[in-house]
Amino acid sequence: MKKYDLFISYAEDDRAWVEGYLLDALQSAEVRCHSRATFELGKPILTAFEDAIKQSSRCLLIVSPAYFADDYNQFVESLAQHYGLETDAWLVIPFILKSVELPSRLGMLNKLDATDDKSRETVIQELCKKLKKPLPVMAPKPDCPYPGLEPFTESKYFFGRTEKITNLLDKLQIHRLITIIGPSGSGKSSLVFAGLVAGLDATWCVHKMRPADFNIGEPIDKRQLFIIDQFEELFYLSDERKADFHLDFLALLEARNCSLIITVRDDFYSNLLGLPYWDKIENHCIENVLPLTPDGLREAIEEPAKQVGVYIEDALVERLVNDAALEPGFLPLVQQTLVLLWQRLGRRFLSLSDYETIIYQENSLLKGLPAAIALYADGVLVGLDRSQMVIAKRVFLRLIQFGEGRPDTRRQQLYSNLVGNDADDTIEYLASNRLLTLSGKDEKRVDIAHEALINSWPSLQNWIKDRCNSELVRRRLEAKVKNWEILERKGGFLDTVELREVENWLSSFDAKELGYSGEFLELVDKSREIIDTIEREKETVQKRELEQAQTIAEEQRKRAEALEMAEAERKERQKEKEIRQQQELEHAYVIAKEQRKRAEAVETAEKERKKGQKEREISEEQRCKRELEHMRILIEDQYYYRR
Repeated sequence: MKKYDLFISYAEDDRAWVEGYLLDALQSAEVRCHSRATFELGKPILTAFEDAIKQSSRCLLIVSPAYFADDYNQFVESLAQHYGLETDAWLVIPFILKSVELPSRLGMLNKLDATDDKSRETVIQELCKKLKKPLPVMAPKPDCPYPGLEPFTESKYFFGRTEKITNLLDKLQIHRLITIIGPSGSGKSSLVFAGLVAGLDATWCVHKMRPADFNIGEPIDKRQLFIIDQFEELFYLSDERKADFHLDFLALLEARNCSLIITVRDDFYSNLLGLPYWDKIENHCIENVLPLTPDGLREAIEEPAKQVGVYIEDALVERLVNDAALEPGFLPLVQQTLVLLWQRLGRRFLSLSDYETIIYQENSLLKGLPAAIALYADGVLVGLDRSQMVIAKRVFLRLIQFGEGRPDTRRQQLYSNLVGNDADDTIEYLASNRLLTLSGKDEKRVDIAHEALINSWPSLQNWIKDRCNSELVRRRLEAKVKNWEILERKGGFLDTVELREVENWLSSFDAKELGYSGEFLELVDKSREIIDTIEREKETVQKRELEQAQTIAEEQRKRAEALEMAEAERKERQKEKEIRQQQELEHAYVIAKEQRKRAEAVETAEKERKKGQKEREISEEQRCKRELEHMRILIEDQYYYRR
């Protein structure tokens, strides 16, 4: 009796399918199988092949294009056929795994055609019948080792960062503060929780937290490591919470026996520069986490599956690596895709053909990695009724930090701020299906499982597109409620414009979709009451002012009439005065005219007088001259006579 029922010869490229699918099926049918993987170590390879064929009843050739590129397979084929001739038995069974043109030496044999994925189980059943074995049974599916959208927490499934983990453990012995910075989806949280923490010895006491629930706690004798994950959430806290955080953070930096690790997205690097302790962060260790290299990603894909005895087709691994290289934050997408593929797990084998069937919608551009996460998320929503779907939209929108120039990000919220109106059941359902995460001890907090959902889920992107502006309005209005409560409901009321805006919003469909708090309605009612009171008081004041204005106007009218009459009298007197003045002016003109005439007469008389006087003066002068001349002549005559 032969030791084995089958010796299976295959190419290395087909190894994953053979060991993960074929052997799983055959072994469940009690078929004793032998292959190169089970060869005795140290034995010459050709001898091992010959012994395997002699010890096996049949030789199964897994035929594919890769099969004919392997010289050992051709040797096995020839050896098996030769041995079959010697024993007068047909030992060789070609099992056609992938379409290929068979050489004549194999084409003449009875073949098993398994080129159609859907028919392979039937073909294997036919093989078992030929071997007179029971039909294969399906073993329970192993637990999925991939965390999907969540960070890795178990070190036994975390691969691809060995060198980085060792480096961080070494640096933790030197630096009391390590800042791990990298893009979203690069695996910062997994690196810390499933890598670094798993490598710590028992002398460490580890505290895991987020900025919103940062708490120093009580002193412990052990070395303490505080891990503040998603440090960027600090920048969305209120100024008061930030101030408290800064004080506690600085206190830890000064405390003995304490170390800190913070993880932060690289697009918040500029925000780090503005922290009051940036100099301390800068002077310690800043570790950049880049996306996994192709080799690291291959390891992260293959090794977790191996841990649970599952094989992944090499072609699928390469397709995932190639597709992931085009996606930002690809790691959570790959993990979620593997979770989805795990649901299609055929025995212990994941194939490329399964991956190629992942399409978000018919004729959709969303395929492969993004399609996997969108399909999963949509599948979770199918379990919600109509009212729960409204709540789910509301919850997701409240957990979005709208980018305003940056990509949208997660916005962690208190559980108590989201529950009510049966929201707690919806949140628990979404969390149990890993679309949301719950954290915190004293106060439970809710968060979107990963930002990959924001970037790669069309349903959520459509909700954001349709409701972003309305949600921002709701948040602004709810902020006024908080301010009102901070002021002990004695101030911070809505003004007329704000109240009109709120009433319009409350009457919209958006308000029904997004919801609002009871305190919000209280603020609206109280603000309306105050505005109505102010309006009534204003109307009373306006009425009183109107009456006063009317009284004043009447008095002013009377005064105006009196002034008008006085002005008329004044004008009359002025007119009379002007008439008198005109008459006086005319009289003065007449007088002036008479005076002018008299003056002219006087002037004429004066001129006549002066003329007569002048004539007299001339006449007198001439007379004097004559008299003088006469006297001169007399004198001359007298002189002459004397002589």
